[in-house]
Amino acid sequence: MSRGVLRLVPEGGAGADGGVGGAVGETVVVGGAFVAAVGSGLLVCLTARAALDGEKTPIEIADEYYGTHFGDVKGWVQGQYPAQVPPPGAAPRSKPDESTGKRVGRIYVTYTKLNRMTQRYYAGRTSMVVDLAAPLRVQAALAVLLRDRNHHLDENAEPAGAVFDLAQTDRFDVGTAVDYGRRYDDIAYWRIRGREQQLMDFLGGARSDTGEPYRTENAARGVAKENPRGRRFHAAADGVVGPTSPLHGVLGMPRIYKPGSFLRIPLADGSFGYGRVLKMPHEAYHDYRTDTPDSDLDRIASTPILFKIMVRHMEERAWELIGWRKLEELSSRPIVQFMQDIGNFRDCTIFDTAGNERSAEPQECVGLERSAVWEEVGVEERLLDAFTGRPNASVERLKVRLK
Repeated sequence: MSRGVLRLVPEGGAGADGGVGGAVGETVVVGGAFVAAVGSGLLVCLTARAALDGEKTPIEIADEYYGTHFGDVKGWVQGQYPAQVPPPGAAPRSKPDESTGKRVGRIYVTYTKLNRMTQRYYAGRTSMVVDLAAPLRVQAALAVLLRDRNHHLDENAEPAGAVFDLAQTDRFDVGTAVDYGRRYDDIAYWRIRGREQQLMDFLGGARSDTGEPYRTENAARGVAKENPRGRRFHAAADGVVGPTSPLHGVLGMPRIYKPGSFLRIPLADGSFGYGRVLKMPHEAYHDYRTDTPDSDLDRIASTPILFKIMVRHMEERAWELIGWRKLEELSSRPIVQFMQDIGNFRDCTIFDTAGNERSAEPQECVGLERSAVWEEVGVEERLLDAFTGRPNASVERLKVRLK
């Protein structure tokens, strides 16, 4: 799988300085690197195919959102648009949310989940409305965490059960279709549709393609063979983010806790662990275990932190909200994590919750948390393993691959 070119701008916009460990000036490709792609065979190919099909072309879409006029050939010949080319990394012209003043868009994300029993992967995708000025990689992870809430009818139903490991973010891209009904206006949507199918094929193919013995946990293709847009989805994804069945139901909606909330967690041996909700979507879990329930927030807050991870609160477990305090400055510091491509172990990214990121060697990711969404039962097991000095199976599986 080739490395994606999507890059996140540190908070402050395109060209802002920043980066974990010194990365500077990386830009985000929003809805497609339009300026770079105008002269490319990909855009010409996509435009020709769309025109033949009587649909809006990528150039027309980009003109609408970027405020450019590349589709007006006559106007360019007459010299009407000498200064309208946006700089590399320019953001799309999304409309501000009238209630907040934020410039919003939609993030599209692919992710994987491993079935620990069969050792087969499931590949999926999701999307979510996001704040274009906030760290996009963190919001991509949040979209995966809230994927059941964001599920749409054109997405495959995700398999559920305790045998499935944590969901791991794969790739993301950003567009402007706040209204999901306009997703086909986003080049980003085309790319992620193509990426989902390519990822599924890379992992072995959907069951509907291969029959038994199965190679993935995907019952159906992400892009049906008869889908008239299939070749364009594939072309849009190629070299950018990497080389359907009906929705069968939703498990429920994630519970959302206010940042600063304290949680008491019953463990399998009858003892209790404790966690605290940080800025979404992360939580901190304390090196503090009691035999009887403790509700002393000062005492809990004063104990060391074992780990900070993303957790999805879906199941009706016995976790208890025991109080709330405003987050201290120490608890608001950026959290550093890494991502690693499932097909190319050398393709690693280190990023933080402040919006900084840089490419990294696998060895640099040793000791960091992988970007993954934990379920509550997994947190319980990890806490108890930490308290008893046992290695945790999920932690071991999520360590960076060095070869």
